[in-house]
Amino acid sequence: MGSTAQAVREARTVWDLGYHAGLLSFHMPKGYSEDMILEHAKTVAKEIPISGFYLQPAVGGIPRYRFWSLLRRSRTSRL
Repeated sequence: MGSTAQAVREARTVWDLGYHAGLLSFHMPKGYSEDMILEHAKTVAKEIPISGFYLQPAVGGIPRYRFWSLLRRSRTSRL
């Protein structure tokens, strides 16, 4: 996961270019909690609707059901 500030800048850029949604990878790097990643997603979603995915466990782990449930309930995504 990169910095939230950079993700927000990128979200603004793609919105300005006419894109309708952003794509976020929800891998779980060491030192980041699911709550931290959820806050990151919520902040980015204030700029552009998001859709999310995660990569194979070898590159960051798998978010638990709780994470996906909270993400959906936060209305940050268009699932």
